[in-house]
Amino acid sequence: MMQTLENSLAFVSDMFGPFDPRLDFQGIEWTTARHPFTAYPLPYSQFRVQICLPGSADDDEWKVARHLTHELVHCLTPNGLPSYRATVLEEGLAEHCSIHLMRANYTITGTDFEWADGVVGSYRVAFDLVEEVVAHEGLDGMRVGIRALRAETGLPFAEIPAETLSRHLAKTPEGIIDRLSRPFADLT
Repeated sequence: MMQTLENSLAFVSDMFGPFDPRLDFQGIEWTTARHPFTAYPLPYSQFRVQICLPGSADDDEWKVARHLTHELVHCLTPNGLPSYRATVLEEGLAEHCSIHLMRANYTITGTDFEWADGVVGSYRVAFDLVEEVVAHEGLDGMRVGIRALRAETGLPFAEIPAETLSRHLAKTPEGIIDRLSRPFADLT
């Protein structure tokens, strides 16, 4: 588990820049919940986070790696409370990062399985919008833009306005930027 955590931490920061130095990572907790989530344990701080993973994923390293990598993107500069503040961009980047980790480290031999095919619903919409950014900016261009955006603002994704995002992803049409800047909860 420690190696999976270290690999995921490195992968996320390589893609999108370093974690906020104020991050106070409280570790991983296994829960009965069906989906992973990032929690803010007491005493509350925007930067004190704990990642909660579904106990059903405990037996498969790839499931742990995928969930963990997704949640770590939310921890780069945590949004804090209230919950459900993530933007479409943030969820799309979390899916982008976890899919690229899976492609780089896990294969299903003898099939034409594509990891992105497992992304569905609102998460697929967010993932596809980030992939549209990649189509306009290039893969490295998108990642460099996100790293620069984070370095310049120091803000959680939930607080980054479309105008600021547009400056860092200048080749991406404004309609896509606008959709990425909206609350993820509005997609559901």
